[in-house]
Amino acid sequence: MTDLVTAGSTFEYTPTGLIVHGTPGRDEWLKATENLMLDGDQIDALQDMWRWNVGDMLVYGEGRFGEEYAQAVGYEKQTVRNIITVCRQISKPRRRRPDEVRFWKHYECIGLTPDQQDALLERAAAENLTKMEIRAEQRLLRGVEPPRVYTVQGKAPFKDVHGPKNVLVIEYWPDTEQGNLPKGFVNITIKEQ
Repeated sequence: MTDLVTAGSTFEYTPTGLIVHGTPGRDEWLKATENLMLDGDQIDALQDMWRWNVGDMLVYGEGRFGEEYAQAVGYEKQTVRNIITVCRQISKPRRRRPDEVRFWKHYECIGLTPDQQDALLERAAAENLTKMEIRAEQRLLRGVEPPRVYTVQGKAPFKDVHGPKNVLVIEYWPDTEQGNLPKGFVNITIKEQ
């Protein structure tokens, strides 16, 4: 976050979320939100830091002023909802720095108990788990039946002069009822061998 924070600032931006000093008024909140939104075109870890801070800023504004967050920002409504959901569901002490666990990987821990969130985020940081690996672990922690994995390939796996062969891997989660995924979610990936 570039030059948004000064020594006497009401809003302090950190890598894992917003800290509010005092009780800023609506105009001060709107101005800070506007400035924060202008700073949102960062990349990688800075963009993750921005997501934590803007999410916390919007949660604060909603709680204090009853503002509809879509009115406060000119950003995709569903994306903003998802950011707010992550900020509400993953408390600041559980959040990992963007260089340890990216923001959207935290989204995969929603719906778990605080202890499960801690354990899974700790493991994600230590083992550099992908978003899909975190999602699979989250399902197992929630007691969802593990996937049945089917591998489909046209030829025996071997390397030839053209390089590795692509192998289609299909995961079928029979009892999935998470978010907008239909029951019986199928995940299809192509791996090289």
